[in-house]
Amino acid sequence: MSTDRPFCAILIEHDPKDIRSHSILRFFAEDLSEFEKTEFVSSIFESGSWILPTEISSSSGSIELKNYTKEKFHKIFDEWAIKRIEFSVSLKNEIRNFFIPINLLVEFREALFSVRNLDFPIELMSVFEKLVCESNSNYLNNYFENSFWLVIEEFNADEIEIFFTYFSNLYVKNNSLNLKSFLYSFLNRLAYSSKIFLLSQDFTNTLRKLSKSLKDNNNQNDYTTIISIFLIELIEKKELNLSNSSFDKIIIDSLSTLKKGEPENLDFYRFLERFNYQFKNLDFNLEANTLFENLQININLANNSDLRKKNALAQHYLKNTEKYCELLFFYLEHCSKILVNEIFIEFVRLIDELRVTFSTLLWFEEYLNFDIVKGKIIGTIPNGFNVEIEKDFFNKRVEDKKLSTLCTEEFVLQNGFGFLNFKSLKDFPKTSNFYNSGKNITQKSTKTIIDAAKISEPESFFISSVNYSSANKWNVPTFLPFNNTLSILISKYDLKAFFSSIELLLIEKAHEYLNLESPFLGKTTLINKVLYFNFNHDYKINFDRKQFWSILETIRPTLYNLIYLNHTKNEESFKKIISIYENNQIVTGLVTSMIKGGMVVEIFGKEVFLPGSQIDVKSVLDYNFYVDKLMDFRVIKVDYRSKNVVVSHKILIEEKNEILREQSLLKLEKGTVLKGRVKNITYYGVFIDLGGIDGLIHISDLSWGRIIHPDEIIKLDDEINVVILDFDENKKRITLGLKQLLIHPWDTFTKDLKVGDIVEGRVVDILNYGAFIELAFGVEGLIHISEMSWNQSQNNAHDLLNIGDDLVAVVIIFDRKDRKLSLSIKQLTSDPLFDKYAKGTKHRAIVIKVVNIGIVVQLEKGVEGFIHISKMSFIKKIKHPLEFAKVGETIDIYILSLNKETRKIGIGIVKNKSENKRIKKIN
Repeated sequence: MSTDRPFCAILIEHDPKDIRSHSILRFFAEDLSEFEKTEFVSSIFESGSWILPTEISSSSGSIELKNYTKEKFHKIFDEWAIKRIEFSVSLKNEIRNFFIPINLLVEFREALFSVRNLDFPIELMSVFEKLVCESNSNYLNNYFENSFWLVIEEFNADEIEIFFTYFSNLYVKNNSLNLKSFLYSFLNRLAYSSKIFLLSQDFTNTLRKLSKSLKDNNNQNDYTTIISIFLIELIEKKELNLSNSSFDKIIIDSLSTLKKGEPENLDFYRFLERFNYQFKNLDFNLEANTLFENLQININLANNSDLRKKNALAQHYLKNTEKYCELLFFYLEHCSKILVNEIFIEFVRLIDELRVTFSTLLWFEEYLNFDIVKGKIIGTIPNGFNVEIEKDFFNKRVEDKKLSTLCTEEFVLQNGFGFLNFKSLKDFPKTSNFYNSGKNITQKSTKTIIDAAKISEPESFFISSVNYSSANKWNVPTFLPFNNTLSILISKYDLKAFFSSIELLLIEKAHEYLNLESPFLGKTTLINKVLYFNFNHDYKINFDRKQFWSILETIRPTLYNLIYLNHTKNEESFKKIISIYENNQIVTGLVTSMIKGGMVVEIFGKEVFLPGSQIDVKSVLDYNFYVDKLMDFRVIKVDYRSKNVVVSHKILIEEKNEILREQSLLKLEKGTVLKGRVKNITYYGVFIDLGGIDGLIHISDLSWGRIIHPDEIIKLDDEINVVILDFDENKKRITLGLKQLLIHPWDTFTKDLKVGDIVEGRVVDILNYGAFIELAFGVEGLIHISEMSWNQSQNNAHDLLNIGDDLVAVVIIFDRKDRKLSLSIKQLTSDPLFDKYAKGTKHRAIVIKVVNIGIVVQLEKGVEGFIHISKMSFIKKIKHPLEFAKVGETIDIYILSLNKETRKIGIGIVKNKSENKRIKKIN
């Protein structure tokens, strides 16, 4: 949209294509003039949104705006429909994948709602009519299937009637196949909606006319006509019961026109079954045989055709594997019980033959077996990344499949690259951080991913699908990031991607008959990532158990051994394990592998679980160390229902340690020196294993000197001698010491140190009341805060010193016996107080406090003096200090006395010469 258009700013800020913006933009439009609304609607159309402008127009009272909107949208919609028709006509009916991009589906839905907003004008309905009648029917069906559910859900009953009646009347006049397909898709949605209870009688009459027309024109070899007729009856009567014999003729006639053994028939069969039809006149044994004949014909055709034809057949079966399986399962539900085994085995035999037949195709075998493909992201294509398959890997496959003669440039372009959807990024370790659910990936993050991929090693991918048709050649093949959990599951059960319902059914049924949970039951989401369809857990085949195991052994001996024989073996093993558990015995097992949370251990051939926390009493750093080792265990938990078993090796170590502990406790005594192993190191101390019993060395008992953390002097697993300092027999708590085994540094400290000596040291700790100075390792002296400075206003040691400072101090107290050492910094200099305030000198002072017996004055910050009331005057008697001075006044004072030890100053006041003489005489 051009930035010079009106309303550009608001439409950039609130994208009309985002439905969350609609309420804001509708509110904005309410305050516009009719002319401005027309411009606004035009700007929204240019942005690519159709619903919003038609909504604004429908809520407006302006005829001019409605006409403009209708004309504008008619032109846009007509051009859109012509492009869709031209494209669909160009498609060949043989194409099996009529793909419609999501943006076109969104535009089709917007068109449906826009026509509704404009009250279904005839010129717009005519465009719909042209689109329906002139498009390729197979291509058009994708629009119907992905959009009509929304129409039924969002349109009211009147709107549904208007829309449907238009096309119903068209079909009555012109019974085209496209119109019939349109009505079939619409009825399939409407019949199962609660809206059928709101439809009018007039609409019911319309349906009756349509039903009659469908019956008159029921000469096609498909089932959609009869289903449409039944759906009309369901809508009209609100019920449908096909067990009534009155429907037999029309159903039998329709069934007789169907090609036997085709998966397309399944929808019709399921519809009839849903409404109680009994299939009395249909031979499903014959149907199954026809299915097998068709499969055999195509196998022979593929084996004797060129690569193009083989590709086309492979694509047909790849796209329809689940339909074929469901058709077989439907046959098995309704065929003779004595033939179930024979039919199923023959179907599996043919599918196995198909798998071999298509294995010569370049990527078929990799897709079939979920083999890993190596490749690199090299660029972007619509909705995802272009992945180049590693050249050596690609050439090896071409050589193995003997396709070298076909390896043209076009062949490499179509087969040497793969497609990785943007949505797959969340499962791709190297790109998951760029994936943001619900938002389009940005150009910047795309470039980052590509740049990172180009310089990295080739990545591993699964092939999630292959497409051998000419349409959508960029989907050859589609990749998924490799997932180790999924790979292990697939490998274990030999799962196949082609006709995978066979293996999945057998695996699920085998576990069901053994009363076990299927390995895929909790992993449906995971397994569906690589399947071509959504896996169904509810197949209704009910083989006799004995029959089933016989079938499984015949057609899938690997699964028979893995599931049935292993289970039988596990049952015997489980009984032995229960006996071990109930008798609290020790059992030996082989650690076979690592899994999430612990290890797998094999005991009597049964796999049991060893949690990581139950391997050892100490932390396990390398789990691989235990793989393939025989170890003793005690069974600690048994789930009798699921037959899951949990074992522990740690508990045996703990039991052994408890015996050693009890033995060690008998030998404990204060002062005893023992050897131990460093078991654990914490910030507050070290735990020592003394042989089945643990003791703690507090950090303060590790060294005579200061340390920040125990690991400065001791390491994990060190063997050291320790002394027992204390032992609480009740709590079984042992306090150990290490430094107590060493000579105290005070005992070797210099012998001739005395009070008054000058020493050098380093600040190692600062507290509120002072700082500790280290003179030698383990020998510290204290400088009290009062000994740091002559200025008593500085009462915070942190303001004067920093940890690590080197300084010089004088010894003022030294007691070797009590290991007490006091130092001073300030005594290295003279007291400045006595230099400044000599006896008899005059100074100015501020009164800061008045009490009954005198006043307190301040000479400077930190220097104060007290004047007694008796020293205030020698002339007259002062009854109260307030007669002489008040707080805040500045007065003259004389220094009368000084005490160097207490640093106290005597102060007096003189106001005349006679008093001055008297003061001198006194002094």
